[in-house]
Amino acid sequence: MLKIFGVFEEDDDVEDMGDRAIQAGEAGIKPEKFDTYDEYMAEIRNFKLDPERSAELSSVEKLAAGLGIGAVGLEKKLDAPEGSMGVLWLLAASNPAFFTADRLVHLVKSGADLLQVASFFDGKLGPADAVSTRQTLMGVERDFSPGKSDEAIYAELNVAKTAVRNLEH
Repeated sequence: MLKIFGVFEEDDDVEDMGDRAIQAGEAGIKPEKFDTYDEYMAEIRNFKLDPERSAELSSVEKLAAGLGIGAVGLEKKLDAPEGSMGVLWLLAASNPAFFTADRLVHLVKSGADLLQVASFFDGKLGPADAVSTRQTLMGVERDFSPGKSDEAIYAELNVAKTAVRNLEH
């Protein structure tokens, strides 16, 4: 998904980019020091990694950092509110069979409020907001899977909601 929106290039690997972001950050190379996010990304792509430091970092640390810079990149590319794209990884991790990259791209392109969507799946919306968000998601899913019945979409949303809530508990 990060490649689709131009945050990562075709050859970029999330874990490698996370490793680069961590080590570059330790060397003082941080996004806020650049005029554009693309300039920052170019700098970390060219950053010379210390293999010993890379070996000290776990895959989880590298992956988390890679997803983190990817989320910030998505926010910049889509002019989205700060912190709004990180929820995509929670959704994807909770139910990868439902929250596929294609489905997440479709959701992002739909313009749906991702923080509201995440709150829906977390079960943290009041009744009116939950109904409204469910209707938005039903519409997005109808566009994504035109042959699916409303009953099937509703059932899938419920399964996905349960998976997200189970992941958090």
